[in-house]
Amino acid sequence: MKNLVNATHIKELTTVSLNVEAHKLSVTIPEAQQRHLRPLLGFRLYAALLAFVASAPEPPSPTGQSVQAATAAAADYATKWAAWQLAHGADPLFALLEQVRPCLAQWAVVEAWPNLLGSVENAGILLKTGSGQGTTNADAATLSKMEAAFRATAIWRGEELVQWLESNKSDYPDYVSTRPLPTSRRPSDGYGGISL
Repeated sequence: MKNLVNATHIKELTTVSLNVEAHKLSVTIPEAQQRHLRPLLGFRLYAALLAFVASAPEPPSPTGQSVQAATAAAADYATKWAAWQLAHGADPLFALLEQVRPCLAQWAVVEAWPNLLGSVENAGILLKTGSGQGTTNADAATLSKMEAAFRATAIWRGEELVQWLESNKSDYPDYVSTRPLPTSRRPSDGYGGISL
């Protein structure tokens, strides 16, 4: 399964700092896709989107490269991405990809949240302090408030995505609405509209 966002997208589309370890973000993307995006899109449209991006170029690995090699890899990826976008940009699934990225990026942060602030050690949950190696015990109330804020934004972005899909569902025959259908039927019996 190909990831629909990468660590660079997450840093561009959320308030996560640019110096966050990319690996801590990258490992949560598949989980965020399956737990949070797939239910919004439905299995069929989700599978169609994954099949669509299967031919997209892979972003360069964020670790293990010299600065010069990383710069060259980023430039190569940008060239390949521009060519892929030119070839596929008119497809409605490309527009969907652009719409899902902010929502998915936010959910990836929610999934990565415990690991972004520190680590789970045998001494408990340790919070990083500054850019050095120092740690301190995490303030549970602060962590909880911050996680709740990220979660609320992710939920809102999901609602916005569903609204966009509802407005454009003629372009996505694989999309099955998750919203209840409006009805003009009035209750005609004494049981609140239930027909037996």
